[in-house]
Amino acid sequence: TSFLFGSAQAAFDVNLTVDGSSVVDVGQFRGITVSYSWSSLPDPLTNAKIVIDLPAELDADSITDVLLSGSADVTSSVYDPVTRKVTYNFVDPLPSGSSGSVQFFVLFPDNAADGTLAAINATSSGTGQPDGSGSATLEANSPAATTITLAAIAGSTVGTAYNSSA
Repeated sequence: TSFLFGSAQAAFDVNLTVDGSSVVDVGQFRGITVSYSWSSLPDPLTNAKIVIDLPAELDADSITDVLLSGSADVTSSVYDPVTRKVTYNFVDPLPSGSSGSVQFFVLFPDNAADGTLAAINATSSGTGQPDGSGSATLEANSPAATTITLAAIAGSTVGTAYNSSA
């Protein structure tokens, strides 16, 4: 008797986690940790990469608006402000059983409205394997503008001292 087993495809798993609160003060960087795992045994993964799409709600118009960190498995990490994509390219081939994390930092522009949501999506891929995906959402916290109203007291003008004990 002979048995024929098909090779099962495994995804290059990816998961995004916000470092700290998902509510972020405008103009302040917030980190996102990207955890990855290639657990297919015994095969390595060729052409492994993770691509992260940054939404228009984030301040990502300049290469300095997004900060990146890699890992021992990553050969390059690049942010392209034209496409608004972060790309992590991995060693080729990525050995079976590899796992770890990388990190990137983003921010809302100073003029973001309070409560603005930014959905960040990641896709992992490798040759001959289905894509994996992960996502995280950040929310802008914009401190309320302070308004100072000066009112004239009856019989006085602004800038004139008023004595209430008279």
